[in-house]
Amino acid sequence: LLCALAMVDEGEPGGNRPVLLDVLAVIESAHRSYFKHGGDNNGEEPDVRTLLVNPARSDLPLSGVKFMMSGVTSLAERSPERHPLRLLASTLGATFISSIERDGDECTHVIARTAGTEKVKWAAQTKGRVRIVSPSWLNACARANTRVDEDLYANLDEK
Repeated sequence: LLCALAMVDEGEPGGNRPVLLDVLAVIESAHRSYFKHGGDNNGEEPDVRTLLVNPARSDLPLSGVKFMMSGVTSLAERSPERHPLRLLASTLGATFISSIERDGDECTHVIARTAGTEKVKWAAQTKGRVRIVSPSWLNACARANTRVDEDLYANLDEK
């Protein structure tokens, strides 16, 4: 019985296919970045951990994007900074900001799974200054290795 439970396919009910797709996008993005900039490190191989957490290069697709997440991670999540979507955004050059009150003037995007959250409502009041996109936007940017049109990912599920 234990073996049968351990063999659940990620695509089956109870599987975790969306998280695996997010992880795959992080791996693909880190792979591209690693090999694109492999020689930029004074002859040393780049550290993949640095590429994931602090890429700090202006040539990355989401360089200049400062984002908040809403409804993406659970409030009980122990390490939200390790969430695959947050790592993916960082790998693509985006910067995470955590507070509307402290960082709201710098925020360019709210990445949200559903409409109706406080951050989504706040972003909607900025009259387009802050773009509201679904997490699929990050995956699309990673696959295309460029900043994809946000309008294609602006529809959020109402929940």
